[in-house]
Parts: sequence; structure tokens; C-alpha cells
Amino acid sequence: MEFFVCLECATVNDTKGETLTCAKCKTEFDADNYKKVLLHAADACRYGYDYRKYYEEQLLERGQINRMPSLVEPTNIFEFLAAAAIGGFAWDAVKTCGTYLVEFVLRKATMSKRDIEFLELMSDDKKLKKFVKYVRAYSKDFTTASEDVKKAIAEEMHADVAGQYGARMTDAARSRNRQAIHDVFQQINKSLKEKKAEQSNYPALKKAAKKLRRELK
Repeated sequence: MEFFVCLECATVNDTKGETLTCAKCKTEFDADNYKKVLLHAADACRYGYDYRKYYEEQLLERGQINRMPSLVEPTNIFEFLAAAAIGGFAWDAVKTCGTYLVEFVLRKATMSKRDIEFLELMSDDKKLKKFVKYVRAYSKDFTTASEDVKKAIAEEMHADVAGQYGARMTDAARSRNRQAIHDVFQQINKSLKEKKAEQSNYPALKKAAKKLRRELK
């Protein structure tokens, strides 16, 4: 990582080697557990914001959901903003964090489509507030989404998890091994349950990411 967002004060910091220590509040984070926070934030972006926004717009325009897209994975820049938003920081702190992240995007020699989308998000308070609201709702089981949208997102999550076991399922099906097929389905269901459990587990992930520092004597 070139930079990271402090989970205690929402400050954006340059990364120095493998050490993740906030220059402002001096909180230090464990790199491996910090990555788990970013994985949660990525899911919040993908399912909580991107897919939800797509399906709500489709429902508004068509009156029903009948198209299932395959949206691109969120980039780190969105993940870091989501991590700050889910952390429960005040609006000003989240916006300030996003403003610093914009600086990192502008440093790039070439911007991706997602980078441009991030700049557009940060230039529109209405869109940014919607992003914050939606990624926070992801951690609360989409409490503010309609049942149709929740169902469509659940199908996307199922498809993404099942896709990870595509090769194993193909091998099991070709061998006509019923036990092997059953085992793959069991693993898919287990992974879905784990993802569901992680959906509301942000506080624990954040706590695990912080390193316990001993008081100097």
C-alpha cells in the first residue's frame, strides 16, 4: 500500500515500509488484520454501494429487476474511503479523508475509469453522502434497502462465492462423484455464511487491526 487511512482518526498517511502508524494520533495497525478491514470495505463498496445503486436505478426506471450486471471490483481508493465511512466518523472527517485521497489519485500519471469515478464522487456532496449511507447500511444488513434490491444483491453475493469454486465443481461434475459435488455445495454454503457473518463484524475487524502498545516505563 502506498498509503493507508487511520481507523482511529481518519487521517490519510503515507506508508513507510511495512509499518502502519498514524502520523497524527500515533495509533499503529497490524498490516495483515488491516487488510481484512479493507476486504470488508471492498464488499461494502461492491454490494452495499455499486450493486445497490445499480438495482435501485433499474427498479426506478423499469419497475422491476430483470438485468443482472457484472460490475468491476472496487479499487483501493474506494475501499479506503469506505473504511473511514464505516468507522462511524463524522461527515466532515469522512469528507476530509476523501479530499486527501483525491490528492493520491491526482498524483497518478494515468487515471483509470474508477479513479475518474472517485473524483466525480468527491465533487458531489449528494453522491458522497449516498455512498457513506450505503456502505454503512451494508454492515447493518442493508436495513434501508427494499426487499427486491436485497434479494438481487444476495444473488450477486451467491454468484461471486460460487464462482470461486467453479473449477472444483466442474471437476466433480465430470467425475460424476456425488460426494464431491455435495462437498463443493457444502463449502459454498459455508463461505456464504462466513461472508454473511463478516458483514456485521466491522467493529471486531477494526479492533483486531490495532496493535496493543505497551506503556513506556
